This record gives sequence, structure tokens and C-alpha cells, in this order.
Amino acid sequence: MIEVLSFFAVFLTIFLFGMLLLKIGLQNFENQPLRNQLSFLTKTSAHSFLTGILITFITQSSSVVIIIAIVLVSARFLPLRKALSVTLGANIGAWIPSFVFFPVSNLILPLLLLGTFLIMLSSRKSFSIGVILFGLGCLTVALSGCKSLSHTLFPLTFVQDSMNLLSSNELLGSIIGVLLGGIIQSHTFLFEIVLEAIKEQALPFKSSLFLLWGISIGTSLFPLVASIGSNKEGKFLALFYILLNTLGTSIFLSLFYAFHHILSLLFFTEEELLRLFFLSSHIFLAALFLPLIKLIIYVRERKRPYRPT
Repeated sequence: MIEVLSFFAVFLTIFLFGMLLLKIGLQNFENQPLRNQLSFLTKTSAHSFLTGILITFITQSSSVVIIIAIVLVSARFLPLRKALSVTLGANIGAWIPSFVFFPVSNLILPLLLLGTFLIMLSSRKSFSIGVILFGLGCLTVALSGCKSLSHTLFPLTFVQDSMNLLSSNELLGSIIGVLLGGIIQSHTFLFEIVLEAIKEQALPFKSSLFLLWGISIGTSLFPLVASIGSNKEGKFLALFYILLNTLGTSIFLSLFYAFHHILSLLFFTEEELLRLFFLSSHIFLAALFLPLIKLIIYVRERKRPYRPT
């Protein structure tokens, strides 16, 4: 148990170090070229939304995309309005079915080696790009490391005993889901484990919904940690991401539990229904919030306290 927590502390330190490198690299980068590229990818809310989907689909991690968005917002390279659209797209991109799964861990060595090589060059631009790539490599190491902890975490006696209690205590299941999601930081990875447990009838369907609710909340915690050293816009983006996952998952899981017997008549298995549900719920949330982003920014600006000059 102590060994697992020690490894988690190491990966958390690497994660925070990677965040610091990303911020340093972006702040030292020549402003105009990077701003031009970001302006092209996030020209409108729709462009930002599609960029969030695409990048998350490639990286298979919405947490990484949200963290990068927080860093860009904090460095004032990306307006908050566009970052909110990226967040909505990232939630969808994480659930788009992929026929070819490319493990993010495969990017660790190229990012670290290329980053180290560019850092050693005399050009300021090369140094900044190298620091950014090395920072991304550190983030990937940390997130992949948290995933690898699952192989050590699940065989532990207290985890197995907790899983046995899920059938009788849904609140405990939610708490365990939050803890697992916060440690492993991959709702897709944990989602597959829960589906396998349902398929093998090792976990009741009702209990799995509470567990998935906790996982959805837990995987939102690292972006909140990433926003600790950011400005108010970065903190607002992290809170928006958490509230989006918390409220959205709570509402839709309640509806899904109420109507899943009717939906099962469509000849879908419970696992297929859950896959379809999570993707469709995030699409619905994106369709709901995308038109409201300007209003959200307007309300936030109006609530700022008056500061006399």
C-alpha cells in the first residue's frame, strides 16, 4: 500500500514538473508564430470544438487536452471562450470508437528524446519547442504511470473487499470510483474494466452506474490540480470541466438507469448501451453549451468585482 502511494507521489511530482515546463516553454516561445497557428486551429467556436475532438481522438486522453488548454489560457495564448469549446470537443473525442488504438505511452520516448535534442540547440525557438515537447513527455510519463499503477492496485486486498461491498453500498462505490479515476486518470481504461465486470456478472448493473459516476468525477481532478498555479481563466476552465462532467454524468446516468429496461428492448446489450450512452450524452451537452459559451463569458465578466483605477 505504501509503495503504491509512493509511486503515485512520484508520478504526481513528474506531472507538476511537466506542467511547469509547458508553461516556461510557451512563455519563452516567439509569440507571433504560435499565436498564428492557434488562431488557425481555433478560428471560431466550431473550429475549437473540432480541434478538441481531433486532438483527444489522437491522444486518447481528454485530461491531457484540458491540461494543455489550461496552460495556453494561463499563458494568454488561447482565449477562454475558445478553450471552453475545446473542452466540449475533448469530452466527445475521448469516447469516439477507434479501430486502431495507439497507446499514448508510445509517445514518451520520442517526446523526451526530441525535446532533449532541441533544448541543447542554441536557437531560442528550438529551446522553447524542446521544453514544450519535454514537458508533454513528462505529462505522458505521469499519466501512463498512473495507469500502470492499476496492475498493482487492483490485486490489493482492500480493493477486492471494496468491490465486494459495491452491491450493498452504492455511495461507497461512488467514492471508490472517484479514487480510482483520480489515480489512474483514464475513464476509458476504467470503463472497459467496469464493462468486463458487468459482462462476467461480477458487478451488478446498478452498482456499476454509481462506480462510473465516481470515475467520471475522479478523472476530472488532475486538470483541477493543473490549474493551481494558473490565472483566474485557467481555474475557471478547470471548474467548468469538472461541473460539466459532474452535472452531465449525474443527470444522464439517472435517466439511463430509469429507462435502460426500455432501451434494452432495442436488442442492445447493457455494455453496448453504456458505450452509446456516454458518447450521445457528451454530444448532447456539447450541443447544449456551445451556443451558450458567449453568454457564460458575458455573465462571468459582469460578475467581476469593480476595481477603481
